[in-house]
Amino acid sequence: RDLSINAESGVKTEWRGKFLGLTEKGTTNSSGIPTGLDHIRDLGVTHVHLLPSYDYGSIDETMTEAQKEANTSKQFNWGYDPMNYNVPEGSYSTDASHGEVRIKEFKEMVQALHKAGIAVILDWVPAHFPKDGHGLSNFDGTCLYEHWDARRGVHPDWGTLIFDYGRNEVKNYLIANALYWVEQYH
Repeated sequence: RDLSINAESGVKTEWRGKFLGLTEKGTTNSSGIPTGLDHIRDLGVTHVHLLPSYDYGSIDETMTEAQKEANTSKQFNWGYDPMNYNVPEGSYSTDASHGEVRIKEFKEMVQALHKAGIAVILDWVPAHFPKDGHGLSNFDGTCLYEHWDARRGVHPDWGTLIFDYGRNEVKNYLIANALYWVEQYH
């Protein structure tokens, strides 16, 4: 997001701050200096580490661009409040209301980086999930996935629930999810 959000990034307006912002070649700033993907490649970068890029809870994906401009404090998050581990975050997509667009654009971003000789490392956060009644906190209608000890089951800094890694269901789900990202998104 941050690499392409600024108007000086040279990235198409509709792609700024989006997955596709990392696919555009030939971008420059007002001084003619390469930006975006070209800049990363020119620096000799061999790997990029993306903060969580799966769907997370604190961003309102239904806001229009004008609403986002007026509510910038509600449109920024590091991504450590996962809602759906299996789909890319909609706020980085050009059309958050269609899951297939998120998936296609994330894959295009990874492919563009790979074609530029840049590997992609995804910050995948299986440690915790929101406890606000959404997403994984209601994964199966019970408290099966949260840690059984309430003193250890809530992250002290974020107030999110912590997985009970002792449960085979949790291990299987998390391993399947990690493999899904590797296999589907490379």
